[in-house]
Amino acid sequence: METQIIKQSDFTPELYTQEQLDCVENHIKKHFGKIGHIFHENVSPDIHVDVYVVEPTEEKNYYTLLTVGMGAHKMNVPENIGDETLARAELLIKLPPTWDIKAYEEEYYWPLRWIRQMTRYPIKYDTWLGYGYIYTAKETFAENTDFSSLLFDIPITSGKEACICTLPDGKPLRFFQMIPLYKEEVAYRSEKGISALFRLLGNEYPDILDISRQNFVEKFGAVEK
Repeated sequence: METQIIKQSDFTPELYTQEQLDCVENHIKKHFGKIGHIFHENVSPDIHVDVYVVEPTEEKNYYTLLTVGMGAHKMNVPENIGDETLARAELLIKLPPTWDIKAYEEEYYWPLRWIRQMTRYPIKYDTWLGYGYIYTAKETFAENTDFSSLLFDIPITSGKEACICTLPDGKPLRFFQMIPLYKEEVAYRSEKGISALFRLLGNEYPDILDISRQNFVEKFGAVEK
């Protein structure tokens, strides 16, 4: 059987204009840090998504991985919400300074894999991603962790102004941080609601990925009055 070669010329993805791209890159540099590396996407069927890496510094001793390209697609925000300012977004996740971001072993690669996959979730299902949304995978993300879900939150610890980039046309582009969760924490959210989950996470909020962090439901006994 002849192997089919997939070429970029076979597709016409949604793309940022150069002006929009410059705007997003400048926002990242200003609010998240110097871009040290970019994971480029070779073939893009629907949108072109690169992952920008801000490397650890003395002040911010962690990696920040940010998508660039998801916001070229306008998400389908439900009519009952009726807010088009929520239609464009990019994603990020923060990793510890010891993380091997260039490794292909799944124990290290899964954050990169999932941040790329989630950029296409709104396209695949003609929907949107926003604050408080939780995505649950069929299995744990890797053999070395029991995380199996992702919570999308505002990256407020990066500063209020980092959360929204104003594009050249004046429209907002929102940044959402992916926070991995355990299945028990997702069940808690389903029973008690998203506000209760955020209260459970409280001041020990898992801003930087810790694959062995304690399950918050087990830690606090899931007490919610």
